[in-house]
Amino acid sequence: MGMFLYAPSLALSTVTNLSVLASMCIMGGICTFYTTIGGVKAVVYTDVLQTLLMFGGVLVVVILCCRDLGGVANVIDMADLGQRLEFFNMDPSPYVRHTFWSTFTFGFFLVISVVGLNQSTLQRFISVSSLTIALR
Repeated sequence: MGMFLYAPSLALSTVTNLSVLASMCIMGGICTFYTTIGGVKAVVYTDVLQTLLMFGGVLVVVILCCRDLGGVANVIDMADLGQRLEFFNMDPSPYVRHTFWSTFTFGFFLVISVVGLNQSTLQRFISVSSLTIALR
């Protein structure tokens, strides 16, 4: 969890005269106080608001860029002209980037690692007496 404090503290110390350590202590204290007073409910509401702001920001950027470039059709034409649009590339070569097969293979191993091989899943299966209990 230290990385979650270090990255914003580094940014904060860059724009202020605070040291990174002071920024980390202040931000950690504020987050601890906020979570203690408001509980998990306050944290969930904050996460929802932050997610809406991020999606809204991306949407605003997309709309402004499309407007500045002359519309969605122009953006798609420019992307096609720069050979950026490629759908269903079935090339089996592992040296070609982003083919159907390389993406499918990567996705398969990613799902296996997340669902079956991560620490929390393994601990759940090891700590119970039967598979039925572990699947709950």
